[in-house]
Parts: sequence; structure tokens; C-alpha cells
Amino acid sequence: MFKALLKKQFLEVFSFIFIDKRKGKARSAGEAVLIGLLYVLVYCMVIGSFYVTARGLCEPLVTAGMSWLYFALFAISALFFGIMGSSFSTYNSLYVAKDNEMLFSMPVKPRTVLNSRLVSVYLMSLLYSSLMFIPAIIAYLGMVKPGFLGMFLLILTPVVLAFFVTALSCLLGWLISLIAPRIKSKSIVTVIISLLFAGVYYFFSFRLSSILSSILAAPALIANALKTKVYPLYLLGMGASGDIVKFLLFALICIGSAALVYSIIASGFSKSVIGGGSASHSRNKALYSEKDIHLGSSSSALFKKELLRFTSSPNYMMNANLGLVFMVGIAVLLFIKGGELRKLLIDADIFGGDMLALIACAAVCMISSMNVTTASSVSLEGKHIWIAHSLPIEPKAALLAKLKLHLALITPPLALLLAAVLTAFRFSAALSVLICIVSVLCVLFLALFGLAVNLKWANLHWTNEVIPIKQSLPTFLALFSGFGLLLLLLGLYLLLSKLVQPLEYLCIAAGLLTIGCLLLYKLITGWGSKRFAELD
Repeated sequence: MFKALLKKQFLEVFSFIFIDKRKGKARSAGEAVLIGLLYVLVYCMVIGSFYVTARGLCEPLVTAGMSWLYFALFAISALFFGIMGSSFSTYNSLYVAKDNEMLFSMPVKPRTVLNSRLVSVYLMSLLYSSLMFIPAIIAYLGMVKPGFLGMFLLILTPVVLAFFVTALSCLLGWLISLIAPRIKSKSIVTVIISLLFAGVYYFFSFRLSSILSSILAAPALIANALKTKVYPLYLLGMGASGDIVKFLLFALICIGSAALVYSIIASGFSKSVIGGGSASHSRNKALYSEKDIHLGSSSSALFKKELLRFTSSPNYMMNANLGLVFMVGIAVLLFIKGGELRKLLIDADIFGGDMLALIACAAVCMISSMNVTTASSVSLEGKHIWIAHSLPIEPKAALLAKLKLHLALITPPLALLLAAVLTAFRFSAALSVLICIVSVLCVLFLALFGLAVNLKWANLHWTNEVIPIKQSLPTFLALFSGFGLLLLLLGLYLLLSKLVQPLEYLCIAAGLLTIGCLLLYKLITGWGSKRFAELD
């Protein structure tokens, strides 16, 4: 039974190779091999990119006799990548897998199910952590020729480290299983965790060169700090360098940690999976309390429906509105460093006066164009579109609710970004007003455009919501419509630059965008309403 469950886990993990999720059908053998080779190529390319960093650290540290520090530093990165890559799937595969109820209704021991799933978690941990450790090993072998024992310990190091990564990932999944029943909006929590991981990743990516410089400037200081405060990393580094005693101590820590976490998870695994914890009992003991019922308008009800659909899908929130995060981040950065940037641009005579206002307005519009909520909102109705058709409402009302959601989501970040831009660059009152007007009109135009193209090329027969959100023609067109719009406006400005000033051109741009918004609105409320009613 264990072998059958293990095979099932492998097929689930690598199902993207064998199944075309767009069509919901199995791929041919040739397609599966091609997809597999493509992913192997991408994996090797990522390893190659990290090899450059490994090569830069290896030579100075190995020459200075600090090989252990070299491996310890890459072990930190491997831990981060391993946990980041495998922790998201650990909770889903251990506790909320779709076949839990079926398996627990069969004569299968809970530990057998747990063991098969932990093997797949371990392999995913090894896969992700090796992204950092394999290039470190390759760079090291380019300088040092270890003997048989040294080579054996070097290869075993990432294998043993993956046990510790698995332990941390499972511990995180176990904690989530205790907290999750008490959280109403799990999708929002998922998005926040994803953004935190992404933020940490990009922070280290942008600061990589300065981090490397700091390490190479004072390796002895960093080595002493790691050795005294994080002793297991010292054991790992020495073990990878060929010290078998310290390697065995490090292996004991990793495997012991994994065994301890396993005993914790195994003791309450079946209870957590079937929902027998205190959380579920408290959830079932809902008390009735009499409340007044307040009737709302159909437009507010439709908006709430769209908002609930949005907040129930991490994919929708993350992929269709990632620009909101950038808008807030850039606004905060401008509030902190905006004055220095303005002084730099003016003193360097790069942009000055009214021309800087055009650049700032274009930048705001460009960042805002990264939000494409409406471009997939119609397609996400999917097979349930009959519900919208059966409601006693006009199709126009349903479409305007989707537009309203887009505008409601983007308005607060847009207001914050505009406030930051105007505070940082101190434009005149007339320019400030026009920048705000043009930015708002640009956002409205792109939202209407996204809704129009989604109506034209709606896909209601998807098997995975990622397809209409990320892999559809409407999303592609909506993402690049911002670039296209700005290129058109830029071309028009170049034609009129000798005849009009930037202030006058912003007035022209506002007029053209207003006309475009009115035309798109008329298109959506007319043709679009008929198109929406006919979708099946």
C-alpha cells in the first residue's frame, strides 16, 4: 500500500508534466517528455545563475582557509529557498488534500498515508534547497579536489540538510493546520505570506552585491559570529569540507529534528485531517443571535459578490493586482526619498520644470496599468455564469459591478501614489490637478479596455482558474495596453511638442482619454451587455 500511495504522490506532484490543465486531458508521451526537459532546462539555468555568485565567494574564502564558512553561507540560502519552495505545498499535501476522506475511509493506517506524503515533501525540499547548494558544490570542485571521503560527504550534505528543511516546512504546515480553522479569510493570509516571501527574496536579490562585499570585507568576523551563535552551520561547513565527525554531528541534528517533528505531527495527524480538533468543535457550536435584516440595492449586492470572488482566490488577488503592491511601495519610497530624487533630477538638469510633470504622470499611469482585474472577471464566471443570467438584473449591472471592483481596489493606492508624487516634486497647482485627472482617466480607460477584451475573448470552459487569470489573451492585451497607450500619447506629444507646452498637452491628453472612456463605456453597456447575456 505504501508503494501505491507513494506513486500517487509522485503523479500528483508532477501532474503538470502529464496533464494539460488548460484542456483537462492527458498529454501525449512526446509532449510530456518535452515539458519535462523544459523544466529541467529551467532548473539548470537557475543553478547556472547562482553559480556566478558561488564562484565569486568560493575563491577568496577557500584561499583564506574558510571553506566551512563558504558552505555555511550557502546553507543559509538553501534553507530559505527550501522552506519558501516546499512550505506552501506541505500544508496542502498533508492536511487538506482532496483525497483525505477517501483514504481515511479505507483500511489504510494513518501513518502509511503520512509517510508517503512526507517522502514527497522531503523530495520537494531537496529539489528547492539544491538550487543553492549544487552551484556551491560545482564551484568548490572547480578549485579543490577532495578525496573519496570528502566527495562523499560533500554530496551527502544537501541530502542531510533537506531533512532539516523538511522538518521546518512540516512544522510550519502543522502550525498552519492549528491556526487555519480559526481564520475566516485564508486566501488573504496566503497572499500576505506570499508577499512576505517575495519581499524577502527581492530584498536579498537587490542587496546581493552589497552583502557579498560585506562578507568578503570581514570574513573572520562573520565566521566567528556564525560559529558562536549558529553552531550547527559551523558543523555543516566543516562536514562539507571533509570533517566526518562534525558531519555526523550535523546529520544527527538534522535527522533528529526531522524525527522530533515527525513524532509531533504523527501523534495528531488523523485528528487534524478529519477536523476533530477543538477548532472544528468551536466552529460547529455557532450560537444564534437575532439581528435586523437590512436590504441593500442590487448594485451593492453585485459588488459584494465580485469582492467575495476576489478575496476567495489567492491567484486572482496576486496575479491580477500585483501592481497595487508596487504602487504602495513606490509611494512609501517617494515619501522618504522623494526630496532627494527631485533635487538630483533638477540639479543634474536631467528633467526640469513642466517636463518632469509629464514624466511623473506617465510613470503613475504605467505602474497603474499592472492591475488587470477586469481582464479576467468575466471569464472567472466559468460554468456558473448561468447564475448571473438567472438573476433579475440587467447584464449591464453585472458588468458595471466588475468595473466597480477594479476601481475600488486601485483607488486607495492610486491616491497614495499621487500624494507621494505631488509631495516629492512640488508641481504647480495647475500641473498637480492635471496629473491627477490624467492618471484617473488612464486607470478608468484601462479598466474599461480590460473588460471589453475579456467580453470579446471570454473563456468559460477552463479547468484551472489560473488559465483565465494568467494565460489568456485578454490578460495579455490588458497588461500591454498600458504600454501601448503611453506610446501613443508619447508619439502625439513628439508631434505637438513644438506647438504646445506640457501643461497644454496634459489638457489634450485628458480630453482624448475622456473621449476614449466614453466610447468604451458605451461599447460595454451596449454591445457588451448583449455579449454577456449570450455567453454560455
